[in-house]
Amino acid sequence: MSPASPQPLLFLGAGGHARDLLDLVQDINAVAGPRYQIRGFLDDDPRLAGTRLEDVPVLGPLAAVAAHPDAVFVSCLGSPSSYRRKESILQPLGLSRERYATLIHPTAFVSRYATIGQGCLLFPGVTVHGGAVLGDHLLLLSQVVVNHDCLVGDHTTLAASVNLAGGVRVGRRCYLGASCCLRGGLVVGDEALVGMGSVVLEDVLPGTVVAGNPARLLRAAPAAGSCQG
Repeated sequence: MSPASPQPLLFLGAGGHARDLLDLVQDINAVAGPRYQIRGFLDDDPRLAGTRLEDVPVLGPLAAVAAHPDAVFVSCLGSPSSYRRKESILQPLGLSRERYATLIHPTAFVSRYATIGQGCLLFPGVTVHGGAVLGDHLLLLSQVVVNHDCLVGDHTTLAASVNLAGGVRVGRRCYLGASCCLRGGLVVGDEALVGMGSVVLEDVLPGTVVAGNPARLLRAAPAAGSCQG
């Protein structure tokens, strides 16, 4: 493959996020030239095998990554019901960190003083300010604002219009629901879920679910060995 050739790209998962990412990739190609050649979806749902989504084929299960040694991949996994399992689903695939594409929509603003991890996906209108550090495999949906000096851990999802005030620290494998707002300097523990529209004024403990204005505890962390999420 010559340096000017588009990089083959496959989507891991064929749900709603994957379909939305088709537009994101096409917008990147339209602005930056043909950087990616969309090859298809991989999904473990046997009902999807051989079908097409938006005229892009579903080529097989996730394990079929081995059949595409020339490609990079985008993880489209994770929802409010499965966000804790994203990392454990990807690990058996054995892909190196560099095999995951980082996709940033042309309308996103990322400060030159921010750090963006591998495999991050930034949708239209996302803003990431100076000093912010995003881990690997983050999904930032449209209009998310990450203010100065925030830290967000690996495999976390920030749904549309989430707003993190300065210095917020969000752990690994978290899910922050649409339009929630977090006061500056707060800490959200690993695997926590913040409900949509919540106004968070206090730290969120690991593994808990909070929601409301102001946010209150809805569910404690699962007991050790639990398979929740």
